[in-house]
Amino acid sequence: MSVLQKFDIRQLLAALRKLGGMKIGLFVVLVILTTLAFKQGIRTETPFSVGDRWQKETLVAETEFPIYKSTDSLQAERQRVRDSVEPIFYILPDARQQTRVAVDSISALLDAAFGAYTDYLVGARRDTIAGGNDPAVVSLSESTIEDSLRFMELRLQVPIRLSDLAWRLLGWDYALRSPDMPTATRFAPVNPPLFERILNAIASRSQRLQLQGALDVPIDSIRAPYLTVRDTLEQTFSRRPTTEVVGQNAARERIQVWLEETVLPGNSPLTSAAIAQFIESVFTPSLIYQSIPTELRRTEAEAQIIPVRGMVAEGEEIVRNGELITAEIKQKLDSLERERGSELPERQERLQFLGQILLALTMIGIFALFLRNARPSIYSSNKSMILLSLLYAGTVISFAAVIRLAPPEFMYAVPVVIVSVLLTVIFDSRLALLGTLALAIVGGFLLHSDFTYTWATLIGGAFAAFSARSLRNRGQLFLTAAFAFGGYALAFVTVWLYEGIVWSSIWEHLLFAGIGSFLLVTAYPFVWVLERIFDITTDLRLLELSDTNHPLLRELMQRAPGTLNHSIQVSSLAGSVADAVGANTLLTRVGALYHDVGKLSSPEYFIENQAGGVNPHDNLQPEESAQIIIGHVTKGTELGERYGLPSKVLHLIASHHGTTRTEYFFQRAVEQSKASGTALEESVFRYPGPRPQSKEAGILLLTDTVEAASRTMQDVTAEKLQELVDRLVTHKVASGQLDETGLTFRDIPRIKKVLQDQLMAIHHVRVSYPEMTNS
Repeated sequence: MSVLQKFDIRQLLAALRKLGGMKIGLFVVLVILTTLAFKQGIRTETPFSVGDRWQKETLVAETEFPIYKSTDSLQAERQRVRDSVEPIFYILPDARQQTRVAVDSISALLDAAFGAYTDYLVGARRDTIAGGNDPAVVSLSESTIEDSLRFMELRLQVPIRLSDLAWRLLGWDYALRSPDMPTATRFAPVNPPLFERILNAIASRSQRLQLQGALDVPIDSIRAPYLTVRDTLEQTFSRRPTTEVVGQNAARERIQVWLEETVLPGNSPLTSAAIAQFIESVFTPSLIYQSIPTELRRTEAEAQIIPVRGMVAEGEEIVRNGELITAEIKQKLDSLERERGSELPERQERLQFLGQILLALTMIGIFALFLRNARPSIYSSNKSMILLSLLYAGTVISFAAVIRLAPPEFMYAVPVVIVSVLLTVIFDSRLALLGTLALAIVGGFLLHSDFTYTWATLIGGAFAAFSARSLRNRGQLFLTAAFAFGGYALAFVTVWLYEGIVWSSIWEHLLFAGIGSFLLVTAYPFVWVLERIFDITTDLRLLELSDTNHPLLRELMQRAPGTLNHSIQVSSLAGSVADAVGANTLLTRVGALYHDVGKLSSPEYFIENQAGGVNPHDNLQPEESAQIIIGHVTKGTELGERYGLPSKVLHLIASHHGTTRTEYFFQRAVEQSKASGTALEESVFRYPGPRPQSKEAGILLLTDTVEAASRTMQDVTAEKLQELVDRLVTHKVASGQLDETGLTFRDIPRIKKVLQDQLMAIHHVRVSYPEMTNS
């Protein structure tokens, strides 16, 4: 019989059904995602830098190839060529005429404006005299107001923007020359107004600079020693030294200095800003920059640059094994890679793609096998598998984005350590370590088999995972981030010392690793969101629930204080027991705090909340009482769901009585049925369950039972407590309530011992010792 005949397709289908359709889907999606993260059809050359040590075999040129200039040197050469090209300017033939026209136009506008200002001053003086020189009774005439408005309108037409103070100073200087001013006979100046002197001086100095050659661009923008000047009238070109012309800014500065030295007094009331406004409105450059012809000339000069600087002969040794890579060797290696081209042949591209698929299958498959064999509870939970898949997929997508959009160093900024911490807090540190290893290997392959990245990410993630094992508050995340950064630094130093790499490259790697590490401070919001979406019970969430200010516990304190006191006692006992047998102490304590919240529906029916000896059960049938007592479990689960308690805590609430009976009311019902001869339905007195499914739930069942029974004891002694604990625990074990908890027969004696010791401390019982006799 052949192998194909032996193979039964039904076995394959059965195996797939056992694996689960959703898990197969997640597996396929993650394999595809990992494969697509690679740059397809690209050579996977190992990155190298100056100062690295060549770890491969001695490299010899198989064929002759050119040595290409580096990008930096080629760019620098292009810049030198551009700077050496002579810029082209053309002569503005009527520059001096334009300056003169501007002076005459602005002078006429200012003359009109200051004429109106003078009329305003004369009118205001006349109105003041008419008012008896009393400012309180002066009233300006309509003509004076009209002169003022005309002045304001005319000054807006002047293409010079001056401050109000400058306008008043220049206006007063102009008005002093009017015969209508009262001081005209004695103080009237004989020289032209100040604004005319300024404008004429600017025109005079501008003409000298225009003859010399005044540029319309700053002289600093001209790097060439000469410039080409085109005479548009003569249609000729000439060369002029850059040192013989004046730049735009320098020309204006020279005119301003000339004004301050010749026209304006040493303590001129006009500011430099006002003078600059006059120069800006009048001065016209005589040499105008030609950007398009100049850029064309520069482009032609750049085209003459040769991109290679030599050749590597066939058979020439490029780099030896163990040799430090110098700048010259790196240039040869870069040239060889460029000559080969980055695109792979079609056959090699297919093989590379197959290797990427096998890598994805291997990494994800090993992780899935680990979960199935070592963490079956996680593997069987669809929510946990989806969460793990999302964390992996998010990190791989970040990898893919970085290798396509950023330099390789940015890979260290991808916060893999956040995934390490999340896996530790949500699951455990061993799972986190394996997850970190998988991501480190995938990231290293994406970086062309970069061992440094893989090693550094693994060590940094391991440090973060182990430091987060006891994460209890947000402040600890800063310490975890410091540990992660320390792990990266240690890994870098290890690799660089081993490979003999120069230390100049350490800072860039450390910078991006530090960014990725200290992004850990954002892990707390991630934990909060994931807890609510995936119903995860982390220690951080349990610590929040252990606060007695929680709304549900506050309500229990107000309406059922006896129940809360009982819950606190059970929480303390259960926590001690959980610690002794290796269970989750925090989960056990929190479950115990909330296990009886269902009693809020009718607190008066529970003995710990009854006062004054009044017991409402005295007026009820045993069946009715039993249903009230049993109902607190169901109502407690409903309340827990309403207040958003995690599923693990809800299970503790639902299973803290298992499927036991309410013995007190059952025995009362038995007596009544015997007396009346009626049939008794035993299921009415039994809790609906489920039975405890974890160590923590089993411990809570035992502790709750023992603590409640110990409250009813009279004349408590150590012997009575020991007998009580032994009897109750043995009964629960015998009834099968602990069969599914994972508690072993080795755990039972420890549980009894802790319960006895704790109850003795609570009831202040001392062990009696035999009397000592003197020998």
